[in-house]
Amino acid sequence: NNHVEILEAHDKLGREKEQLAATIKSITESVIAIDTEQRIILLNPEAERLLGMRQEDVTGQKFSALFSFLYYANRKPFPDPAAMLLEKCKTITAECPLLFTGSTGREFILELTGNPVITAKNQISGGVIILHDITEKHRLEEDILRIRKIDSLSVLAGGIAHDFNNLLTAILGNISI
Repeated sequence: NNHVEILEAHDKLGREKEQLAATIKSITESVIAIDTEQRIILLNPEAERLLGMRQEDVTGQKFSALFSFLYYANRKPFPDPAAMLLEKCKTITAECPLLFTGSTGREFILELTGNPVITAKNQISGGVIILHDITEKHRLEEDILRIRKIDSLSVLAGGIAHDFNNLLTAILGNISI
């Protein structure tokens, strides 16, 4: 009877683990799980795409060896989020966009959040870092700004041309007199 309960519990745990893995895989954000030594224990497919590497190739490596970030605005280094997360033992958030260069050389503009993983005994067992890719959104916003600048320049050019035309008409009128 006890053996059957153990098998059922094991089966239930296996199903829950599969469900969790499927859920993490379907998340459109990059999810990176780390242990208390700041080593990578999980990358979802989106994080693999961002990094340009597969989970099998990076499991066990230090987070900071693969992921380093710059502030997007001034290109200054952003502190190691894995170290910060485990040190503070509370949620961390980058207040402004970050720049990340993947192993392929492709640049991404990201928002970053990290949460500690706390056990039932209130001990930290690692952390989860979530990276939200805002590269396309950011590029679109920059394009819109560029278009607005071009529009305002054309309005300015139109105004200058109008003023110049008035001036030219007055000069030509005076010459003809």
